[in-house]
Amino acid sequence: MTSMRSCRWLRSLACLLAMVAFQQAQAVPITLELVQAGPDTLGPPGASSPCVIAGTRCQNPAGFGYTNYVQGGNIESFDESSPVYSIDAMPFRTFDVGVDVNSARRGETLEFFRVLVDRDGSGGGDFKTIYEYSGAGRIGSAANHGAGSADWVLGTVDLRSLGDSAFVRFDARWTGASGGPESFYLSAADVTAVAEPATFVLFAAGMLAALLLNRAHRRPASRPAP
Repeated sequence: MTSMRSCRWLRSLACLLAMVAFQQAQAVPITLELVQAGPDTLGPPGASSPCVIAGTRCQNPAGFGYTNYVQGGNIESFDESSPVYSIDAMPFRTFDVGVDVNSARRGETLEFFRVLVDRDGSGGGDFKTIYEYSGAGRIGSAANHGAGSADWVLGTVDLRSLGDSAFVRFDARWTGASGGPESFYLSAADVTAVAEPATFVLFAAGMLAALLLNRAHRRPASRPAP
């Protein structure tokens, strides 16, 4: 009887730890880092590197649209969202995010860039941020701005874990722009899957539960005293 109670308690503990790890994985976005790029780090936007938000004309592949915003004069703030893409419409599941800056103002600041997903909705449902840059980085100071290639790279995004029913959207806000418009675009990247911290928690919880369950099953049942 004691052994059966221990097994039930251990199973409940394992389920609770798994739920906590899953909720952490869903709730905490992965941080993107804003890194200044060299002239050859990422090529210019085009059919193989499609735009998601841009104030210029991008040669995107057929069927993959982008938000073509209008920039003119000294506008205090831009707050733009890409179209909503089904996961099947994405040209690749792992990619770097490039930012092509054409502003003539050194004080231009990227407030945030986010990758959001609706994991099982219709594309207009409950979007959650899974990758995020938020650091008010000065992007107007790039030495090679206006060259047509990426002036900044926001790191690598990996969407391989998403199911076939998922939808994706990109949001960006930047301030202090002046002169030419900016472009946010995707460039294919080869990455090795790295487990997130919550995944390690889940793995450790499963291993601990399995170990304790094994010990509980091996423990001899207690016998009443003669």
